[in-house]
Amino acid sequence: MLLIPSYKRSQQLKVAASILLIVVLAATSYKLYNNYAKIQIYTKAEAAYSANDLIAAEELFHQARNNTWFRYKEAEISKALLQLKPVTDIKSSLQSITSRADQAAKELDIEALISSYNDYQKLKKDTTAQEADTSFSSVFTEMLSRYKTGEQFTISFISFREQLSKDLQTGINKHKFSDETVSAFLQIPAAYFGDNKQREQEIQTKLTEYDNARVGALAGAKKFAEMLAEGVRLQQFYQDKAVDPAWLQPIIEQYTLDLLAKKLTDQDIKGFIELAKQFEANKPASIAGPKVAAYIQTAINQQFTQADQLAKNNNYKDAIAAYIELGNYKDTTQQQQDTELKWAANEPGYLLQKAMPDQTFTFVIGGKTGGNTFGNAAAGNAAGNAVGNASGDPSDSTSGTSNTSATSGNAASSNQLGAVIYAAGITEGGKLVWAGWMPDMSIATKEVLIDKSLTIKNMTIAYNISLQGNPTLILEASSNSRKSRFAAFEVDEKSTLTLLFDIEADGFQMEQPGLMLVDHPAGHDGEGQVSGNGESNWDGDGEDQGQGQQAYFKYSNGQYIFSEIKKDFVDIPLSDLNKYQNIKIRFTAAIVEVFENTAVMLFNGEYIFLSSNITFQVGDASIIGTWTSMGEIIIDEQTYPTYNMDIVSLTQ
Repeated sequence: MLLIPSYKRSQQLKVAASILLIVVLAATSYKLYNNYAKIQIYTKAEAAYSANDLIAAEELFHQARNNTWFRYKEAEISKALLQLKPVTDIKSSLQSITSRADQAAKELDIEALISSYNDYQKLKKDTTAQEADTSFSSVFTEMLSRYKTGEQFTISFISFREQLSKDLQTGINKHKFSDETVSAFLQIPAAYFGDNKQREQEIQTKLTEYDNARVGALAGAKKFAEMLAEGVRLQQFYQDKAVDPAWLQPIIEQYTLDLLAKKLTDQDIKGFIELAKQFEANKPASIAGPKVAAYIQTAINQQFTQADQLAKNNNYKDAIAAYIELGNYKDTTQQQQDTELKWAANEPGYLLQKAMPDQTFTFVIGGKTGGNTFGNAAAGNAAGNAVGNASGDPSDSTSGTSNTSATSGNAASSNQLGAVIYAAGITEGGKLVWAGWMPDMSIATKEVLIDKSLTIKNMTIAYNISLQGNPTLILEASSNSRKSRFAAFEVDEKSTLTLLFDIEADGFQMEQPGLMLVDHPAGHDGEGQVSGNGESNWDGDGEDQGQGQQAYFKYSNGQYIFSEIKKDFVDIPLSDLNKYQNIKIRFTAAIVEVFENTAVMLFNGEYIFLSSNITFQVGDASIIGTWTSMGEIIIDEQTYPTYNMDIVSLTQ
């Protein structure tokens, strides 16, 4: 079936054909235009290149190459662009640097700005070297002028410098400090301060104030160690940035000296030493300088001098306390020990208190190895003034009350069972205590409980009573029948003190170790000893056979016991009396009658009258005494001659 187009359909086709025609004509026209434009651009590019306008030539050749509507001089364009590649590279780099610098300035990113600046400086250096050997001598300069890269950096860095200066001051005011701010400030090139000298001056001015506030905040908070550590850290921080922080050392030094001086002013030696140790531990010599180290050493030396002077002035307690404090800086063990030993030597009670802090002592004596005996009574001066005195120094024998001699003092005091210093005393509870300070500074003690009924008058120490040469403590107490009661205790290897004798007598002296001569002993037959457990078994009933006599006591089975009477008289018959005036004699006679203090004795049918200061009784008598003079007595109006006699012993 044959179809005939309608009119409407016909019109649509006509319109479509017209549009297609217009498009074809337009495309043809545009292509013709671009062909013409490419030819024109190429022509201009060649002209610019020939005129050595390399920047314009590079841009025009790129435009020509980018026109791809038809191919025209493509080989020539490629060759030209290859020759102009340095220009393209410089252009691309400057565009990138300028863009990055602009972005860094907007974001206040100093690191990015410095990075772009460094790239700029490198490009400038490399390009300058390249231009010296090529025909591109003015390219870089022209591009800088076109893109205003230098002006951009100037504006950015000056803006950063102003902002960072404000940030530094804000940190000072608010005590909020930032290394990032300092680091950024240090990275600003010298050109944007004026020159290197101006940069260094401004850096020193700004950072002196900033670091002074930073360190001062720690010093004000008394964070000494943190302050020193911050000084060390800041020095390393600046060194890492190739900056010499000349301002830092004076700051750390002054704050360090101020804090140390404050401790000394407050007499806080412990605190001073703590700071000194912290200073030395932080090894900040290069930070705070040798001035601080010298100050510390001078102050420490002064403290040692003061402590030494306290010890020299016998202010031992304060001296030891000072040495203990100084011991926190360096070992003062030796000074403490020397002072304690000197204290104990001069005040033996100190040693006893160290040994038994809860006790109170009386009759304290003491001494040191190879030295004198110290205390309330020099060793042996319980003796008084008879044969000699126990200390070996006659000046020590003034306070005795009885005749006693026991060698002591310098000659023998080296035997203290190894003790450097010794002391002895009696506690309120009735314990006799010996204490010895040993070379290793330990304290050895020995003790014994003594008879509480004793009324102690004195205590001394002797060395010739013990057969082993051990020190012997001699107690002198009151006696009802003699001048004194003496008890001697040996300091030996036993855990307690060993009793050597307990006698009542007018005195005693050592003939030799193991042999003692006792003056007028009471109960010398062995009664009246103090037992080893310290309890007295003295009964007071010992036979008083020693009246007016001296007796030997010998060492036997651990104690001194009576041996024999010492004869210091001449035995005579009564008939020889006239031959022995002023000579101590012993004789026997029969007393037939007594007139007051005169005895009538019958001898060979004659009467002899004997006068004395004792009471006679009728009966046989053994008499010891000395005829001193003649006298007379009247009996029934008749006068008789008498022999006046000092009688020391009468036995009936």
